[in-house]
Amino acid sequence: MMTNDIQEKISILEISFSKAVNTLKNCKNEEFLNDIRNKIEEATSALDAISEVKDAKEDITIDEFSENEIQPSDDEWGSNPEDFDDMIKACEDVEHSFNSIEDPSSDPPTDNEDQNDHLDKEESNLNSSNEDNLLVPSNDDVFDCDPPSDEHFRILKQFFGHASFRPMQWKIIHSVLVEHKDVSAVMATGYGKSLCYQYPGVFSDKPTVVISPLISLMEDQVMSLSVANIGACYLGSSQTQMGKVKEDLLKGKYKVVYMTPEFAEGAELLLKNLDNKIGIVLFAIDEAHCVSHWGHDFRASYRKLGKLRSTFSHVPFLAVTATATPTVLTDICSSLNLKSPLKVCSSFDRPNLFLEVCMKSGSVENDLLRVMTKKNGKPGFSGSTIIYCPTRNATEDVYSKLLDMKVSCQIYHAGMTPEQRKKSHRDFVHDKVEVVVATVAFGMGIDKPDVRRVIHYGAPKDIESYYQEIGRAGRDGLPSICQVFYSNGDFVTSKFFLKDIKSEKFLAHRADMISKMQQYLNSTRCRRQMLLSHFQGGEEVQSTQLSEKCCDNCKKKIKRSQMTKNDNSSQQSLDGKKDFAEEAKLLFGAIEATRGAFGLAVPIFIVRGSANQRVTEGMKKCPQYGKGKHISEAWWKAFGRLLTCEKYLQETRIKSFGKQNMFGSTVNITSKAKMWLEKAKRSPGNSVPLILELSTELVNLEEAKASLSEKKVIVIPASVKRVVSIPSSKPEVDSQKNESPDDLEDIKPIEESLDPREAKLVDDLFKKAMSLRNSIADHEGLAPYMVFSNKNLLDIAKHRPVSIESLSQIEGIPSARISKFGERIIQLVDSFCKEHGLKENVFYTAKPVPQTKESDLPAARKLKGTAHETYLLSKNGTRDLNAIASERGLSVNTIVNHMIEAIKVGLPVQLTCLGVTQEIFDTISKVIQSPPINGGSTNKTHLVSFP
Repeated sequence: MMTNDIQEKISILEISFSKAVNTLKNCKNEEFLNDIRNKIEEATSALDAISEVKDAKEDITIDEFSENEIQPSDDEWGSNPEDFDDMIKACEDVEHSFNSIEDPSSDPPTDNEDQNDHLDKEESNLNSSNEDNLLVPSNDDVFDCDPPSDEHFRILKQFFGHASFRPMQWKIIHSVLVEHKDVSAVMATGYGKSLCYQYPGVFSDKPTVVISPLISLMEDQVMSLSVANIGACYLGSSQTQMGKVKEDLLKGKYKVVYMTPEFAEGAELLLKNLDNKIGIVLFAIDEAHCVSHWGHDFRASYRKLGKLRSTFSHVPFLAVTATATPTVLTDICSSLNLKSPLKVCSSFDRPNLFLEVCMKSGSVENDLLRVMTKKNGKPGFSGSTIIYCPTRNATEDVYSKLLDMKVSCQIYHAGMTPEQRKKSHRDFVHDKVEVVVATVAFGMGIDKPDVRRVIHYGAPKDIESYYQEIGRAGRDGLPSICQVFYSNGDFVTSKFFLKDIKSEKFLAHRADMISKMQQYLNSTRCRRQMLLSHFQGGEEVQSTQLSEKCCDNCKKKIKRSQMTKNDNSSQQSLDGKKDFAEEAKLLFGAIEATRGAFGLAVPIFIVRGSANQRVTEGMKKCPQYGKGKHISEAWWKAFGRLLTCEKYLQETRIKSFGKQNMFGSTVNITSKAKMWLEKAKRSPGNSVPLILELSTELVNLEEAKASLSEKKVIVIPASVKRVVSIPSSKPEVDSQKNESPDDLEDIKPIEESLDPREAKLVDDLFKKAMSLRNSIADHEGLAPYMVFSNKNLLDIAKHRPVSIESLSQIEGIPSARISKFGERIIQLVDSFCKEHGLKENVFYTAKPVPQTKESDLPAARKLKGTAHETYLLSKNGTRDLNAIASERGLSVNTIVNHMIEAIKVGLPVQLTCLGVTQEIFDTISKVIQSPPINGGSTNKTHLVSFP
């Protein structure tokens, strides 16, 4: 509903427009008309821009994801005349922050200081050579440091469940623990960057301070670490027990300390006390791209973390991110004042992710149904799914449509209260719902490894944000799907925010990021190669092989290649390229004839011979007029977008004018296009080819045209429905999978070939193990993956361990979780295998668990000689005590006393080893947790576990 103020302004516009048109029509003074030509063109472009706003008229809200929560608004965007002013002010704030980049070598400049030198320094990064702008993955062979010791391996297995380090992980940890060096690391999601900063604190028995941007992430990781018997806490605005946490922190209880950048900014005294009393082993800056103005998620509070480096000059700093270009990485090191940091970069390739892009159909329901399966007769998704939307209104719309389809889902955006957002996050992480529909604030660093699908319903804002967001899929290494549904109108919102940027360099940078995203979505090239080219370039990108498991474009090319093996008649080659020389000459000529004063619409009207009122009599005399009328308007628009992405055309923003501050752009040919035109003029026959790779739009249009010419009925195929053969976190009853030849049926969690009966039994065992896992998680108040991840369960179903010792050979299960939950899972496996005659302990390539003479648990050092030896033999409190007594030649009572000593110093012990039944455990726990009769009591139940 429009306000009176808006209606009044529209009425004034109508009157002004009418008067201007009448004046121009009746004017006979040619000189006057020539003088105001530019004003007419500006007004025309501004009116065009208004017509485009309808595609972007949604609330354009940038969600924050830490303490600075955006308060909910009851008004829809655009209903308030001040909304435009607020948006303009927001853009000015962004511009101001860009123009106030701090000099890393000095104190932050004041508002009155000249910022030009700082700006020039930042802009010089954008002008560096291509060679400097490549992030080449680090070579594992260059890590010439000492190998891990047995003690390092034992700590790794005990607390993190891994039998070995990845090369880059160990180099980072060695640099921090042994060499005390700063490190900047770009590590793809799933490579294990959290281990790099969690491990030093556990090994050294001193705290690591981790600066993280998202409270929900910190809460999840603190809980997950606690399950693994690693002391951890978080400090931020939502911490309700701040006094107790700080007290325990200064007592040395915590080995990993999370805090928000806002909290860290005012916690210098606390950190100094911690360092003096306990000693800080490492400062880790997670999601470090937030430091950089050139990054896609800049945060001013991150920019101030360089002060910590000066205050704690003796403590190594580790900056880690999954997304950074060379410019961003340089800015990170400079802003944080890192001292000669070791720079480490893993490959950006995520081979377990399948990448797919689809155009929107105009119906949310139809688009989503194309990628859904049937469950119990209702539509649903195959596993945990995140659906990202660019605006709050779009988020609400998609959420409403899913509710109508009876899909279990939650919603997340800045208009909700913190409590509502926290519930949505918890429900998704704990598998209470299958889908979360959210703005991009949700999930930054989300600690959920089994997200099977990430959908962008609307174009991502840029290529780096997109890579960051799809990184939330498949962190467990299992196959996952990343899909984008977009329309060309989606980019109007992104371009809107560029209109008030004053710095031409920064404007060009942001516009280039949008252009690369547009090119990625509309390209027929391998999408994986395009992503790797953006971050890496070089030979690594070229080595990527064509595969149906890579992306939709590769899959289509393989199929097209098979279908047209013997057909050489088509002008379009198998690599999807075509000569567009004639079409380009027409469009370039029309743009030059109009002096680049319009968008694409008017030049297209000219080449198509349109009688549109915007085409003047002078334009109709252009040599290009009507020469392209045999080609559709949709084709010319798609071709224009392709030329823009290929840098033959360039959009130029229209300067703001008047109080309305309208926005828009004109299109002109670039120097690249001019060079091609000059070359064509000088060549014999004016025939220089312009070979370009067809965009997805052009491919679809040309295929449709070819089909019509052959009088065929065109059936527009639905987006490929790809069902990953990994069950979702909730076992489903009567789940029906939509069978399709395009399903990813060839991706199996079990590599070895199994007969149909065994394969069915393995799948049944997985579902039973999942049900048990979920039951344990509900009882313990944990997210299911904190008990056993889906990958753990797949390995358990595959290897079928029936003893604690064999369960410990499963990769990725910390010993503490084995102690707490292992007995119940092996009982299930043992019972299932015996019932169905299935082979147990099937380890094809089992890795031996590293053995040492000393325990990896810091608390074990408090045990004296003979008790210490007993605990080592107990496999951290999991072996039968009668067997240990026999090995040591001691009585069982003595061994029991040794284990009691272990419990007293805080070591994990499985109570079944001590003969404590479930009934005894429940009775004692109830007494301990009941209100004390004559005084306080200390709850020690966390030191022991019962399966």
